Amino acid sequence: MKAVQVLGTRENHRIVLSDTLLRPSPTGHRILIKVHAAGITADGVIWPELYASTHRVPGHDISGTIEAVGPEYDGPLSLGQSVYAMLAADSPQGGQSEYAIAMPNEVAIKPLSISHAQAAALPIPALTAWEAVFNRMKLTQGSKALVTGASGAVGAMFVQIAKKMLNAEVIGLASPSKYSFVQELGAIKVLDYGSLDCRR
Repeated sequence: MKAVQVLGTRENHRIVLSDTLLRPSPTGHRILIKVHAAGITADGVIWPELYASTHRVPGHDISGTIEAVGPEYDGPLSLGQSVYAMLAADSPQGGQSEYAIAMPNEVAIKPLSISHAQAAALPIPALTAWEAVFNRMKLTQGSKALVTGASGAVGAMFVQIAKKMLNAEVIGLASPSKYSFVQELGAIKVLDYGSLDCRR
C-alpha cells in the first residue's frame, strides 16, 4: 500500500512516499476506507501523536469509499458508499495513504454536491469553526460577529455556521477580490482587512 510516512524526529524529520505498508484490516466495529483524497494540515508533521504511532502516516481528514467493515460493525453505512472522516489524532495510522481505518463515530456520508477533494478539506476547519462559534464565543440566535480571514478555510465555515444555524449578523474581513464569495456564504457586510477603517 502506498502511503506518506514521516521519518526521523519532530525536530529533524523527512517526508517520504512508501509502498511497503500492508493494507490494514478492520477489526471490531472499525471501518476500512479506500482513500480518494486526504487533507493536509500545516503543522501535521510535528504533532506529537504522529511520532507515537506505529507507521507515522500523517493526515486526519479524508474522503473515500467504504472498502470493508469489521465483523462487529452494525451501523447504517454500506460497502462502496462515499464517506468522509476525521481520524483521531492518536489513530495508529493517518489518512495520507491508499487505505485508512476509522471508527464509526469519525465517519459521515459525503454530500453528493461536493467532490472527494472538497470533502477531505472540511473536517478540521469545520470543527475549529464550530468550537469557535459555540464553545469559545458562545454565540446565540441573532448574535453579531466580526470574522477575520472570512474567506479562509476556518473563516468560511464560521460564517456559514453562524448564519445558517444562529441567523447571526456576520461581518467578514477579506481582500476585495473575495468580497462576493464571503457575501454568498452569508456575511451581511465585507470589509477590506488591509484598510485602515476596519482596524480602528
